[in-house]
Amino acid sequence: MEPDVVGHLLPAAAARGGNTEAGGRSADAGGADLADRVAQTAAVLVLGPRTEPGFHPDSFGYRPGRSALDAVAVARKRSWKHPWVIDLDIRGYFDSNKLLAAVDTYLDWETRWVGLYVERWLKAPLVGHDGTPAERVSGCGQGGPLSPLLANIFGHFVFDRWMAGNHPAIPFERYSDDGVPRTLMEVPV
Repeated sequence: MEPDVVGHLLPAAAARGGNTEAGGRSADAGGADLADRVAQTAAVLVLGPRTEPGFHPDSFGYRPGRSALDAVAVARKRSWKHPWVIDLDIRGYFDSNKLLAAVDTYLDWETRWVGLYVERWLKAPLVGHDGTPAERVSGCGQGGPLSPLLANIFGHFVFDRWMAGNHPAIPFERYSDDGVPRTLMEVPV
């Protein structure tokens, strides 16, 4: 971005509640307008190369050269050695402003503008179906070009690193906010 434009883009209000998650919970669709989509793509082009090398090899969601089919293939292969799995869905992927702190760990003086925009997207107002404005309490709309990368950054910090530090011998497959840690025996719930 041009130095004279950095800091001048304010995100448009996002649509409230277009996606229904497991358990009937509504997630804000947050469909970005054209200016937001262009700016989010620029943010992805800056953040992507900085984040990708450090992501866990068992993280498959929305990453270059990885797919859902790759995650399924690894899960199938591991099922023979680790027959028990814990199916999990990380709640609040886009409901945490801790995401901004995680993003900031990848930025330096020249790229701090990305953090500024991510903060603005996290705090962008919402618009209801009837057009009435609503204040966003927390989180980021899903569906923009930046959403998958933010999901991977959040998953990397709250799940992948935690698993690597606390349970390094337990393999897992994670695709965005869904994970499948594996175990050799049944775990009581």
